[in-house]
Amino acid sequence: MRAVRVSLAQTQRRVNQWTLEAIRRDAMFNAALIAHPDIVLALDPPIFLRRRTLAHRRDDPQAFNAALDALLPAHDRFYR
Repeated sequence: MRAVRVSLAQTQRRVNQWTLEAIRRDAMFNAALIAHPDIVLALDPPIFLRRRTLAHRRDDPQAFNAALDALLPAHDRFYR
């Protein structure tokens, strides 16, 4: 187990097309652990081991997306 802090300023956009194969191949940081991730975020600057993308599993996807949209409204053009 490892805690990784990602600042809002690092979050560039949501990645709307990805596969588990791409997560493995592109060395994304998969924080979903044992579950299938349901979101991938592009990061700059990169986090842990220079990874520019973060895959994660959210407990409440709708609430997470609403909060991210409120904080970073420009993401809508990438996500939808």
